[in-house]
Amino acid sequence: MGAPIIARAGGRRAVIAVFPVELSGSGATPRQPVAELVAADAGTGERLFTLAVPLADWARTSWMETTAVGVGTNPAIAVVTARGVVAPDTVQQVSFGVDLDRREVVWTAPGLALDVVAGDTAVGSVTDDVATTVRAVTVADGATRWTDPDGGPVHKAGDGLVAVSGKIFHFLTTAEGRRVEYVERARLPLDESVRFTCRYDERETTVCSRPTAAGGEYVVAFDSTTANPLWRLPDGADNRVALKITAVWHSAVYGTTPNGPVVLDARTGARRNAAPGVAPLLVSAYYGIGSAPGKTSDPVDPFQSELHAHAATG
Repeated sequence: MGAPIIARAGGRRAVIAVFPVELSGSGATPRQPVAELVAADAGTGERLFTLAVPLADWARTSWMETTAVGVGTNPAIAVVTARGVVAPDTVQQVSFGVDLDRREVVWTAPGLALDVVAGDTAVGSVTDDVATTVRAVTVADGATRWTDPDGGPVHKAGDGLVAVSGKIFHFLTTAEGRRVEYVERARLPLDESVRFTCRYDERETTVCSRPTAAGGEYVVAFDSTTANPLWRLPDGADNRVALKITAVWHSAVYGTTPNGPVVLDARTGARRNAAPGVAPLLVSAYYGIGSAPGKTSDPVDPFQSELHAHAATG
């Protein structure tokens, strides 16, 4: 299960949660794996409806490894992706669009795993025996809008931009799939076996990171419109250590260093709070929620300690 998504359903503001579920069989009818959408009123919590979308047979054979997540909506079409591991090196996946007013599936895209919804476009990847390709589809009908041959994990990098961690880390516009070149690419360490994870702060900055051999993370921030790099860590010239990012939101970067939790300015990388008390995994305009310092050997893992809420920075 991924994070719930906010949508319009039947004229009401709704929270949509997606779960992988297996329905009980009856008689000669076998058990049926489905992606179950549960819609609730965003204000009252009242359940609006539940919709079960049948999945293919691969979801039954790989059931313990199957996931189903809501990717996004626009405006009343929910985009959902399901994945399942059917063999050590084989992953099956499918994406589909659900009309939340009519409560029915309006398109299906076998083999496509969508990761981002931006405006009327959804972007993800499809893998065959040869390579992984980025593919963008129209949210309304699932029709292909454009493709890019260098595929990999796709992350939202701006209102009209996605970051792709393929053989070469690059940015694409969501509307037409045009590559956006950024300056000083040669200074960015590239390794196709170690992927970048990018987080858009929902304002003007995207912060990307990947693990390093030393156990930290290499971090680089980009402008979310031009894809120009803004700052990077670690920075030997400034004697600044690596940062493990836990969240990025509204011009603030939250994470941990060997010295404890810290908050940085997303545009400059400058320190905003040297002792925030917690490295939050979830951030809103009011609070950051994360595991309590000193309660676990891994402050990024919320399942190993109690959760604390602190006033958000930014």
